[in-house]
Amino acid sequence: MVSPSPPPPAPPTAGQTQVPLWSRATGTSVRDTDPDVELCIRVAGRPAPQGSKNPLPNGRMKESSAWLRPWRDAVGWAAWERLRELGHTPATWVPLTGALVLEATFSLQRPARPKAARPIVPPDLSKLLRATEDALTDARVWKDDALVVTAIVHKAYACEGRSPVIADTLDLPGAVIRIRRVDRQALLPPTPAQLPGPGAGQRPGEALPNHARAGHAPTREGPRMTGAPSHAPPTRPAPQPGAQPQHQQLDPLDRTTARS
Repeated sequence: MVSPSPPPPAPPTAGQTQVPLWSRATGTSVRDTDPDVELCIRVAGRPAPQGSKNPLPNGRMKESSAWLRPWRDAVGWAAWERLRELGHTPATWVPLTGALVLEATFSLQRPARPKAARPIVPPDLSKLLRATEDALTDARVWKDDALVVTAIVHKAYACEGRSPVIADTLDLPGAVIRIRRVDRQALLPPTPAQLPGPGAGQRPGEALPNHARAGHAPTREGPRMTGAPSHAPPTRPAPQPGAQPQHQQLDPLDRTTARS
């Protein structure tokens, strides 16, 4: 019986030198999008499922895939390669929150004689997604994978010199992961370089509220007025000769009239 080949080494730690995973995960069908609205992560490695377990002699259960840990490490490492490329650092990064959409395309190793044009064999697509979502949670890309309300997932064979069957198929095994908000609003928080100066703490592409714009201030009645508000008391018409004095109904909010 031939023993399976050992899993690849885990991604390097700080101080080690290696070609970035982001540069190795290439594909002609991977489209570029606005990084402020959608976070696109390319992962190079063998996608592994999570959820299939084997019993141990002591009664505990162990994940059956030996590639699970290297795959989850590769996802987290590639995610931070992309975030650093966009100017973010682990010290200032705030995990994503809110309702999110996850789109993932897994490129699997093509066998010598595939049964079909698409991989209709294990690993299961749902288990590939589970491993990837947990890896993004461990990497603090988002606060929790429960934030994903819509998931669009595909699996295909890696191109390996062939024309891609679907979009986001890589040349070699790996995955393309896309994260965006349901309303397609700004996704990423400001980078440390964007924090100083006016508009600190404002998300990229987010419009300032009306009361924060110069020359616009909300009034008590609701409509906005331009310029500085006037505090001059209202003028009263001069009384006509012989006219009877009339009792004026005071506005309880008009302090100028009440003091007269």
